[in-house]
Amino acid sequence: HAIDRQVINESLYFGDCEPTSQVFRAPLPAHVPGYDPFPYDPDRARALLAEAGLPDGFELTITTVTGNPTSEQNAAVVQQMLGEVGVDVRLSPMSSPEGSAAFNRNELEARSTVVSNRADSLGTLDFHFMPGGAGHMAEQAGDELSGLRDRLGQADDTEGQSQILQEMGRLVSDGAFTIPICFMNIQWASTTRVEGLDEMYYTAFGSGLDIRGLAMTTED
Repeated sequence: HAIDRQVINESLYFGDCEPTSQVFRAPLPAHVPGYDPFPYDPDRARALLAEAGLPDGFELTITTVTGNPTSEQNAAVVQQMLGEVGVDVRLSPMSSPEGSAAFNRNELEARSTVVSNRADSLGTLDFHFMPGGAGHMAEQAGDELSGLRDRLGQADDTEGQSQILQEMGRLVSDGAFTIPICFMNIQWASTTRVEGLDEMYYTAFGSGLDIRGLAMTTED
């Protein structure tokens, strides 16, 4: 609640990074329309600290990725915003391989990094959040996520599957296992011979490229 995502979007990304506090972006099925679990509300942040018995805040170390401007800039702005509600943030640079390994060993308090989702909701959940996934982001919710995944396999229609995926999306977002800042857009360039790029379903996803709708004409 202490993070003003719109300010980060405008100051660091020139308005081209869609602010969000939920994990999944439209049009992925796990995206919940109109859902904002952690809107900017510094007074609410201070009240929650007081409720937790930390009216004077606490100290927090955020590990950044050395040589990655996105990681470093985001962390610096978040450091300032958390400081305004009483959280004393220290930034600790670490290389990407070292940081990933330390995070997976549960040795870090927090890490500022760019997370690339998969091309579908379930792929992202399996990789980043499900028990045994590479991301190790939601171990505390493993049993509940596994139960929802079992229900997903039993759903026999698209609407039912989407509802379960949205439940999973809410679970990982509400738990703040990862705290999204904004969805970065990816720019693509092509020759005039390429058709369908503007309508490509996952144009906005860095690692979710789906080129099945693209075609190449024979002439310019």
